Amino acid sequence: MLEKKTVTVNGAVVEFEGGQSLADFLDGQGYDQRVIVIGLNDTIVPKSNYHSVILKDNDVLDVLNFVSGG
Repeated sequence: MLEKKTVTVNGAVVEFEGGQSLADFLDGQGYDQRVIVIGLNDTIVPKSNYHSVILKDNDVLDVLNFVSGG
């Protein structure tokens, strides 16, 4: 059984199972990875790294959504 950990996402504390990649976490939270940019602990994460970044307890995520329109 994996240990429960927490991350802060846009100011809200969210529990997750330890050992999850950023990509798996985003999928589990329902984010469309094609239209977001992720800041992890104040550093932008390239989309190509989402699968290799493993979230740690108390990480801070900023999820920025692209919005179209005028």
